[in-house]
Amino acid sequence: MKSQTNILNKRTIDTRAARLSTESCERIILKAARDDGVIRNGGRRGAAYAPACLMQAYKKMAQGQQAPTPLIQEMEVLGPTDLGDFDQLQNLQTDRIVDELKKLSRSHILHLGGGHDHVFSLLKALAKWQGKNIHVINIDAHLDTRQDPINHSGTPFRQFSKEFSERARITQIGIQDVANVAANWQDMIMKVHRCDKIEVDTLGFTNFDHKYIDQLLDINPNELTVFSLDLDAISAAEMPAVSAINASGLPLGFVRSLLKRYLIHCDGIKIVGLYEFNPIYDTVSGTSARASAGLMQLFLD
Repeated sequence: MKSQTNILNKRTIDTRAARLSTESCERIILKAARDDGVIRNGGRRGAAYAPACLMQAYKKMAQGQQAPTPLIQEMEVLGPTDLGDFDQLQNLQTDRIVDELKKLSRSHILHLGGGHDHVFSLLKALAKWQGKNIHVINIDAHLDTRQDPINHSGTPFRQFSKEFSERARITQIGIQDVANVAANWQDMIMKVHRCDKIEVDTLGFTNFDHKYIDQLLDINPNELTVFSLDLDAISAAEMPAVSAINASGLPLGFVRSLLKRYLIHCDGIKIVGLYEFNPIYDTVSGTSARASAGLMQLFLD
C-alpha cells in the first residue's frame, strides 16, 4: 500500500498542480469563494465552494506532451472569513484585485466565483488599474441588469454601466427571454445576441463559422476586453451544476469556440471569469467540474 501511495504522489509532477505557485506570476487565478450575491438574488446556495472544486478538477489534469505552461499564481481575493456587508465586500475584493494587478505585468487573469456579482469587483478593479475603456462580453442566459434596491448576482452589469458609463461597453451572448423580465432592458446600452437567434444562425449549433463568432465577440484592440462566462449559459445536459439550471442553453462546444476566438483576437492581457458553478448539484462523476476545468485549461495554456 505504501509503494502504491508513493506512485500516486509522484504523479503530481505530471499534472497541472505542479504549475501552481503562491508567488507573483504573469498568469494569475483569483478566487472569490462567496455566494452572498446568489442568496440575495434568491438562488441556490453552494457557489461559494466553486473555486476550491474547480481548482481540484484543474489540478488533476495531466500536462501531456506539450511544453509545460508557465507558472500560475493562485490566490484568494475574497473568502468566508471576510467580514462586512455586501457592498463593503465588493469593494474589499476590488481593492485586493487592484493590489495584485499592480505587483506585476499580467498576461492572463482568471477570476473564479462564486456568484456572478463578483464580476463587478473585477471590472471595477480593472477600471482603477488601467485607463482603457472596458468591453465586457457576457456569455449568459441572463442579462444580469436587474433593477432591484440592493445589489446581488443579478445586478453586476447595471452597476458597471452606472459607475463607468463613459468607459463601459457590454456585449451579451446567449440571452433568453424566459430568463429576463422587461425591466432588465430599461436604461441599458448593450448589444444583445439571443440564444434562439444564434441557434438559427448556426444551423442548430452545427456550424461554428469563425467570421460569425468574431462578429458576435466584436473585439476592439483599443479596449480592455473581459470574457465573463456565467456557466448557466450552457445547456443543463452538459452543465447541471449551476445556481440556476438552463434547460435549453448554449452547447459547451459553442462556448469553447467563443473562448478560442477570444484568445486569438484579444491582444495584450487576457481576462476570463467563470461564475455560478455550484458543485452541490454536480453529477457523481463531476461532469460540470470537469467541463469547467477544461475551459480553465484552454485559457491558461
